[in-house]
Formats: sequence, C-alpha cells, structure tokens
Amino acid sequence: MSQRYPDASYLAWAWRIDSGCRLSDGGEPTGTAGQPIYRAIEGQGLDHLVVGVIRYFGGTLLGAGGLMRAHGGTAGGALCRARRREEWPCVKIEPARFAAATAIRKQEPTRNGNYSGPREPARIFCLNRRRGSG
Repeated sequence: MSQRYPDASYLAWAWRIDSGCRLSDGGEPTGTAGQPIYRAIEGQGLDHLVVGVIRYFGGTLLGAGGLMRAHGGTAGGALCRARRREEWPCVKIEPARFAAATAIRKQEPTRNGNYSGPREPARIFCLNRRRGSG
C-alpha cells in the first residue's frame, strides 16, 4: 500500500483471521489507529480480512480522540459499504494426487500410477468445505 500511495502521511491497518489478529498504527501515536480499525472489524463480526486506512496530514492536529474517531469511523464506514461474500477455506493439494479426479493432465496414468509427459506447475485447489465438517 505504501508503494501505491507514496505521498500518504500514514498507513494504519488491522487484520483478523480466526483467533489471530495483528494491527499497526502506521506512524500515528500508539493506540490511535490500528486498535480503532480492529474494533470496527470486531464490531461487525467479520473474519478473514484486512483493513487499511490511508491518511494525509492536512495541517490540523486532531488529537488522540480525533485520530481514533477518524480511523475507526473510516474503517467502519468502509466495512458497512463493502460488498460481502462468503469464502470457503482453501486447501493446498499436490497436483499429481488430484490430477486424475480433476482431469488436469491429458495423459492417462501408467500402471504404477505415474504420469508420462511433462510435469505441470503446482496449482492451488480450493475445496468447498463447510466449517466443522472435518
């Protein structure tokens, strides 16, 4: 993000995945940016996402309370307007083990189960698996 917005004064962010979280005030005073962004994520009951807030200094000092309201309000407003979709966890599977079922390869396996022909690059397959279904 800092490369995309090189003239931004501050870039604060927070992410939450399951019970894990991480946040950064991005140069703002401690506790005034990352924590309010994370509270916006928690307040909407969201998971598996990252939220970043870019701020440009305009010459007005906001104070700690103003910074907290600015970052938390921006994150909360963006989360309210964001399109939501449900995602399923992805599982990495070795292509050679999954090839026969998904017809990734055009060749037929030999008697010992190996494939003749060029080796394909690794791929990631997402299996739709509901939470709690092992």
